[in-house]
Amino acid sequence: MASPHVAGVAALVWSNHTKCTNVEIRNALNATTVDLGSVGRDHQFGYGLVQAKAATDYLTQNGCAGSAQNQAPIAQFDTQCTALSCSFDASSSRDADG
Repeated sequence: MASPHVAGVAALVWSNHTKCTNVEIRNALNATTVDLGSVGRDHQFGYGLVQAKAATDYLTQNGCAGSAQNQAPIAQFDTQCTALSCSFDASSSRDADG
């Protein structure tokens, strides 16, 4: 019964880190499991108990090869108001990583 639970946690983690590869998701899950039973991988507990939040935090901190840390957008705008009319120009704003 572990397989569907691990697959669900992997999907949840991947939904927060869509630029990561399946191997990076798997490595994050393996790095953040709580080891149960014998030290390391064993036949009864596998790698241990998966931790969705820990795996997500791990990828947030370490990133993925396919993604860089999100950069904040730069807001640059001009306004001009005359009487009761104002115009707003934000064409100078940019977001380097989309």
